[in-house]
Amino acid sequence: MTLSVVMILPDAAKSSGNSFATAHGWQEAQGDTFSVPLTADGTSVTHWGTHASADDNGPLARMFTAPPAEALPLLSVMVHSLRPYDETWGAPHFDEVAAANGLARWQDQDAAL
Repeated sequence: MTLSVVMILPDAAKSSGNSFATAHGWQEAQGDTFSVPLTADGTSVTHWGTHASADDNGPLARMFTAPPAEALPLLSVMVHSLRPYDETWGAPHFDEVAAANGLARWQDQDAAL
């Protein structure tokens, strides 16, 4: 079964999250996996999120069901949600998880100028 996976980290854990994603094969090369800016206060970026689809027996899903020891520090600060892909996928799933945790997508005030 394919899963919809949402992961959100505090700003301070973004770099660690991106490095972990690369090391564990969630992306091909070092990059910006946690790339969706989120805000808890409306005045600054406080969290970063990502969304992926994953096989329920794949390495990403197993990180949540049988996490390796090196994942525990990251998981302790991560908000995550796994749902069947067919139930909800993409922006609706991501936005529901963010809102349930008091977060909203960051709207860069300067970008509109």
